[in-house]
Amino acid sequence: YYEPEEHAIAIPVKVPGNILMPVDLAIAKGKNVKGSFFFDTGAHYNLLAFTPFVSKNNLLTNDFKPLYTSVVTSMGVNSTTYGGIANSLTLGSNPSLMDVPITLMGMENLNRNWKTNADGSLGSRLISRYNFVIDLLKKVIYLSPNHVFNYPQDFVMGGLMMGFDHDGCLRIKFPVLANMKGKVKENAMVKRINGIESSDLLKDSRKLNGLLYLSKRQRLVLEVKDDQGNLHRIRLMRP
Repeated sequence: YYEPEEHAIAIPVKVPGNILMPVDLAIAKGKNVKGSFFFDTGAHYNLLAFTPFVSKNNLLTNDFKPLYTSVVTSMGVNSTTYGGIANSLTLGSNPSLMDVPITLMGMENLNRNWKTNADGSLGSRLISRYNFVIDLLKKVIYLSPNHVFNYPQDFVMGGLMMGFDHDGCLRIKFPVLANMKGKVKENAMVKRINGIESSDLLKDSRKLNGLLYLSKRQRLVLEVKDDQGNLHRIRLMRP
């Protein structure tokens, strides 16, 4: 039995089968919605909201700005999804995570028989920002922010989703634009962007924001390390 950390926050959960955790989500500042989400350590995203929850709360029209679309399979159904940034996400009385990348299911499966009482799924990308202990007997999860809690959130730049791993290395997550597929290997390590070391981007949010809001007339160049340790320069597409 693992004892929760001294300052861990106890969050009551439901366990109808899979664990359901309460989530407070704000698509835009001041526009909060609450739901119950699967605690899914096997899913490699932050949060996926299912169609009924998206529809009920008008999330796709509630100041949400999609950055990309994709197709996912969840609950045995293929759905078009929309990736974008939520203003904040809060678990229990833990500090809120800001500017969180999330995924919303589209409306094409709104009328199907949804055999779940979950509003969506919390994935490992978000869960990994916490240390946690699950007590199924008491139906409680103890959460405490860990050393990556304040790392920058994953971000889209030049048609690629990127993010920092637990060791603070910047890596390619996946392409969000079709014309970037195959240009660089997923999980490849990014050493520099426009000559700025990735370690500096981790420590200084101003440098990262400077790149994210760079004028479209200016170029973006990645220096990426391959499996053999060789560096490759890749010029990013600008939307």
